[in-house]
Amino acid sequence: MNKKANMLTPILVIALIAGMAIFLLIVGYIGTELATQLEHKLNDTPTEHFASINSSLQSTVNIASNMLGVIWYIVFGGLVLATLVSAWFTRTYPVFLPVFFILLVVSVIVGVAMSNAYYELSQAATFTTAAAQQSNVAFMMNKLPYIALVIGIVSIIVMFIKPKEEPTAIM
Repeated sequence: MNKKANMLTPILVIALIAGMAIFLLIVGYIGTELATQLEHKLNDTPTEHFASINSSLQSTVNIASNMLGVIWYIVFGGLVLATLVSAWFTRTYPVFLPVFFILLVVSVIVGVAMSNAYYELSQAATFTTAAAQQSNVAFMMNKLPYIALVIGIVSIIVMFIKPKEEPTAIM
């Protein structure tokens, strides 16, 4: 079995976490705005068919308002778990420990940049209501450098505490 992993996984995970948060912020804005505008347009010409359409549009608004944060947390947990599994399968030698700490510093710097990008985007007048609806994601994104630090330190610990593999003879 060919088990390989990458040392750059924590940096990729931080970028993916931030990218997903920004994506869901935009989706939350578009979903709410589009459903609200369509509902107003359909209310101008009321018929019995438009009532069911309006209820489905209201469901879209509810999903955009309430469920996107939950989706982000599920993706966040999956990415952290994947990082730890990847750290377990990364072949390490003690000589690479300084490289891991340099990559840890880089991942914290990437976390700061992504956190600031999310903050600036969420403070834009267009996205303030969507950001207010996703306040739990905004809280976690404000703490992204600390999350990067914790994920990086735990990954380094997992990489170096695993038992050494015994070399097998090839027959």
